[in-house]
Amino acid sequence: MPAFTPFSDEDFETLGDWLVRRAKGISDIVELEGFLTAIVIGPNTLSPLAWLPKVWGGKQPSGFKDLDELNRLVALVMGFYNSIVAVFEATPRKFAPTFYESKEKGKRVLGRGNGLHWEGLDLDLSVPGLLSSLFSGPEWLAELGRIGGRNSSAAKAAAARKNGRQGGRPRTRSSKDSMES
Repeated sequence: MPAFTPFSDEDFETLGDWLVRRAKGISDIVELEGFLTAIVIGPNTLSPLAWLPKVWGGKQPSGFKDLDELNRLVALVMGFYNSIVAVFEATPRKFAPTFYESKEKGKRVLGRGNGLHWEGLDLDLSVPGLLSSLFSGPEWLAELGRIGGRNSSAAKAAAARKNGRQGGRPRTRSSKDSMES
């Protein structure tokens, strides 16, 4: 399997320029990033066949000069998708969404970091809500407990010393030991 190639700033600009030129589908790179992020962190894995039509604006890709242009766009979109997946798999806390300021229908829209909006889908999502649903399972809670267990305090140290003087933790009896008693 080839090594992962990070999505470059040049790829980001190329894909962004291409989206702006399109008359249909997702129309800018920030909207695409939000769309792909929702797909990546969503509860179900979606095949690109299910969501790529939203990117190019129809069931069948159209408006491309040739197959090479379509392949280049799909490669850029999948590269962007894979870069988002890589961040959430390795270091989700380091994910830094792109925000922008724009004027839409006479209203000023600011990226404030706590919500995602897709005009074409009429969809608003709370980033804190998405993250809490992503990090609320037993694995996450076990990790929090493991991290918390590393913290020491004077009370923990005193309890550990007392426990040590008494011979350590009581031995757990196995089912074989209890049958012999």
